[in-house]
Amino acid sequence: DVSKLPKTPLGNELSPLTPQGKFDIFYGTKLDTYRLGAALLFASNSKTTIGDATSKPNPTDGDQKYNENLNSSDIWLMFGGEILNFEPLSKVDAVVNLGIHSANNTYEDKIYSQNRYVTNDNYSFKTTGNLDIELTLRAIKNLPKFTIIGLFDYFYSDISNEATITTDANLNGTLSPNEGDVNHKLLQEYKISNIILGAALNIYPSNKMLVILATNINLYSQKQLETRKQLFSTRNGIDQEYSYEISIFTLPVNLGLEYYVSKTVTLRSGINKVFIASQNLQIKDPDYTWTGTEFQLTGQSTTLQNEDISGNYTTNVSLGVGINLTKNLLIDFVVRQSVLFSGTYIVSGVPETLVSQITAMYRF
Repeated sequence: DVSKLPKTPLGNELSPLTPQGKFDIFYGTKLDTYRLGAALLFASNSKTTIGDATSKPNPTDGDQKYNENLNSSDIWLMFGGEILNFEPLSKVDAVVNLGIHSANNTYEDKIYSQNRYVTNDNYSFKTTGNLDIELTLRAIKNLPKFTIIGLFDYFYSDISNEATITTDANLNGTLSPNEGDVNHKLLQEYKISNIILGAALNIYPSNKMLVILATNINLYSQKQLETRKQLFSTRNGIDQEYSYEISIFTLPVNLGLEYYVSKTVTLRSGINKVFIASQNLQIKDPDYTWTGTEFQLTGQSTTLQNEDISGNYTTNVSLGVGINLTKNLLIDFVVRQSVLFSGTYIVSGVPETLVSQITAMYRF
């Protein structure tokens, strides 16, 4: 793991803190057949740790001082809109999410040596990729006996980052590769994207029954390029690299059924199965050797995989019942069944394939 951050002498990694919500602002309006909405969300977090173990009344060799600062923040801008009776469609809605994230962490410790404090460890970490984008579009067409729904969703996230690590092992105030010192930069390009193109058909055979048939094309991709670069004046350049790229294609199909027994009781059942799933993987791991004047590429191992991964996905069957106990209180019971090679619970008797859930909802 080329870009893995080492722990500081405090035992902490310089990974970003989880931001905590500070404030949310929402706005919405309705204009005839248009509905518009927007939201601003801000979250941040910070932590500072300072230590000073200087001897009194005078410092002595080996005394230590340190300072650790961790800072992170997230800003989300959300915009949504809906248009009714957008011929030939019954309704069209869209949502855009923009996320701006950042992290900036530092650690430094100094050790008293030869009548002065000398920097021993100096670590820094910051994000270089700062943007998340998600766009969701949905179109609905209502007809007398059924409803057609189309969906498009695109998500992109850039969480690239870099870190600089220096350690002056012998506390002489200079950094040299021949004295056990550390002086390098870790660079990580890390990007994720996901595209969903889906469609659903809601069929109403009667006023008591609803049948839902849905499918979607899902394409996920992830790219990581990790690099370590030595920063010594006498030994400078890239000495480690690693790249990882993967794309996954899936095509699931969902079938659902609801039957309204009465105003109080609703029966539900559903099945989900991934019919097509494939994965393309590419890994490159080059080797570098120091020649005395430069880091030279001396070899590279490459892994390429194209495989069918449909067998990694289970078929899920669910049965449920909803009960309206009062006007405002709804109780929902669901039992899910994972159909593995051993078959269903009824056939195999393996209780681990069953998952049950009870949900209560109260409308105020």
